[in-house]
Amino acid sequence: MACAGETDIDPWDPHAPDVSTWADPRRGQYLRIVTEGERLTGFVVIGMPRTAAELSMHAARGTLPTADRTALLAAEHATKEAELGPEDVLCRCAGTTVGMVQDAAPCCRSVEDVASRTRAGTGCGTCHRTIEKILEESAAQPV
Repeated sequence: MACAGETDIDPWDPHAPDVSTWADPRRGQYLRIVTEGERLTGFVVIGMPRTAAELSMHAARGTLPTADRTALLAAEHATKEAELGPEDVLCRCAGTTVGMVQDAAPCCRSVEDVASRTRAGTGCGTCHRTIEKILEESAAQPV
């Protein structure tokens, strides 16, 4: 579970900020997003670590994650990993890019080593598998 900001908003009040809510009780998932204009002002996420990481990053920056709230659900349930470039964010919790992890990898043997150098992998944990893959690729490179 993750939450931040103002979340106790009446979605039916025409003068209140915008509220988007989604729930899947059988899977233990819940999402409530509160936005005002182009800014995320609050959220509650249960059972959706990728979405929690994404929203935490945007809450800290005061930005809006996406105009289409269903994109957050799609990202949570995506089964195929995207090809990420060096400038792409790998760890949403820490804002660590793929390139930062690749630069640290030659000096690291584990996710914990990468975390101590880059903060990647210190939040929700959804990036651990990708960090391990980068470590394997780095270990296979000739020195």
